[in-house]
Amino acid sequence: MPDNKYNFLQNLAACLFYPLIEKRNKSFNQFPFIKPLSIHLIQSTYIKNYIEGKCLFDNLINYFFNQEELILYSNFTKNGSIRKRLIGQIIGKIAVLNVLASCKIKDILPSQIILKKNHLGMPIIELNNVPIDFDIHVSISHKDDLNIAAAGLNRIGIDIERKRHFGPIFIKRIFTEKEIERSIQIFNHIDSNKNGIDKDLAYTCLFSIKESVAKALGYGLRIDFREINIIPSDSDIKVELKRFKDQDFCFNPLIYLKNNYIFTLIEYVG
Repeated sequence: MPDNKYNFLQNLAACLFYPLIEKRNKSFNQFPFIKPLSIHLIQSTYIKNYIEGKCLFDNLINYFFNQEELILYSNFTKNGSIRKRLIGQIIGKIAVLNVLASCKIKDILPSQIILKKNHLGMPIIELNNVPIDFDIHVSISHKDDLNIAAAGLNRIGIDIERKRHFGPIFIKRIFTEKEIERSIQIFNHIDSNKNGIDKDLAYTCLFSIKESVAKALGYGLRIDFREINIIPSDSDIKVELKRFKDQDFCFNPLIYLKNNYIFTLIEYVG
């Protein structure tokens, strides 16, 4: 690829897939993440309005994906859901690139990063000709026209939810009795503006936390959400799984609320 075209696509990607958080942005994150973390958010309508014509989108695809991945793309160029998936993979690759850069590994092309799914549907990363002695974890989510991806050195899970109503049967299937009793206390930690209690928003936030944990573990909806315990204290909340698959897990949750959308990030802390 000619240098001018390479630089153009680099600059275009920087404009389109802007960072929501970069390396412990304290204004967003009340918890200090232990290791490098990169999160990127993109709105599909924004990229649709910015990229006029299929040619420019194809140029981005050729920049971010290798030949093996392009075979998949060539079969589904007219499929909107596939295009959304590709956008999610692009921001996932950008997040991975930023984590590699924070670890002093630079000059990596996006096409050297391959995002695949294991047998449980969990995203895994393969790097072509990039020797590293550590693991990088990635998580991708989308809702409506919003796409978000996170990458880091710890197990992470990210989720977008739009506020919705939960019926009593579903609530009992997802939450423990203690979580139902403490839902207001838990939500007070999430809604820093204290604009009153919105039960639907509170339960959506709690569900999103559990969804993110399930993603971080790689089990998705296969796990019983009642095994994921959201525990409030006077100063914060934490998430635990006791003796799950012969291991104890503890996670730090990060919640961001905007326009009835909930963005949740979970990081494994031990």
